[in-house]
Amino acid sequence: MHRGFTSAFRRWTIQTPFEGPGVSHAHGANVVLALTAGVLRPGRRRHFDRYTQIVFRGVGAEPGYVGGSVRREVFGRHVWTMTAWIDDAAVNRFVASPRHQEAISVAGECLAESRFKRLELAPTELPVSWDRALELLATAVGR
Repeated sequence: MHRGFTSAFRRWTIQTPFEGPGVSHAHGANVVLALTAGVLRPGRRRHFDRYTQIVFRGVGAEPGYVGGSVRREVFGRHVWTMTAWIDDAAVNRFVASPRHQEAISVAGECLAESRFKRLELAPTELPVSWDRALELLATAVGR
């Protein structure tokens, strides 16, 4: 009986609102949605959360950033990120940025597994619900 109770808690999630400067500065007809999902190694949440906060605190100033959200299990080890960009070049610049590279080098060690997905959407499809994002991640590439 206690086992099922604990399992129910692991499904509780919290997320930040989808926030950002918006799509008014988008150059093309579509935006790029970048999704990540991960499972943390036991005892590594604090490190991962710290670097996720560092990245998301500064991401709004990144050229081409449209908006984003972070989600995690309250008591479990699953974590997700969702960001939207004006194009693939903007995503690639951000991924190569020193801030993101530092976060990946530290937070990446915290992950037991991870999956990534990028896709194009019409700006009118933003914000994407987390239910839809999780469906899209179901077909994501992992490492």
